[in-house]
Amino acid sequence: LDGHKFRRQHHLEDFILDFVCLKTKLVVELDGPVHDKQQEYDLDRTKRLEELGFSVIRFANSQVLEDIESIKNHIAKRLSD
Repeated sequence: LDGHKFRRQHHLEDFILDFVCLKTKLVVELDGPVHDKQQEYDLDRTKRLEELGFSVIRFANSQVLEDIESIKNHIAKRLSD
């Protein structure tokens, strides 16, 4: 996305991040159905990442499969903020 480099499956502390742009400290998480059952864990994980200075956005896998352009636009907007 516009020259930003994202790493996939990047290790940070005890976490494996789906996608992260280290330069902008933006984490993009793609969540499957299992995340419906681990909402508290996801909230704690997001809180810890934010404490480390990262911004986290989440998308359901179905969103990516159904409307990838909207997802890309949302990420691009966050990168430009």
